[in-house]
Amino acid sequence: MERFEKEVNKLNTDIEFTEFLSAEEDNERLKNTLIYEAEEKGKAEGILAVARNMLKENTDINFISKTTGLSKEEILALKEN
Repeated sequence: MERFEKEVNKLNTDIEFTEFLSAEEDNERLKNTLIYEAEEKGKAEGILAVARNMLKENTDINFISKTTGLSKEEILALKEN
């Protein structure tokens, strides 16, 4: 057990090792951020698709706004495209 503790302490003071861990942690954070951003983009695109479909069905703009959380201006902009 003592030998194990010495090895752990040795690794914790090894600059190359700690820099490697930091790089790994940075990569993991970046990956998680990219996943989160992709999920958010997908949700936003889905909301816009629902609003477009509701517009095609001549759904009331106020109802679309309440349902999707989009502003009336955003919905009107979709209607124009």
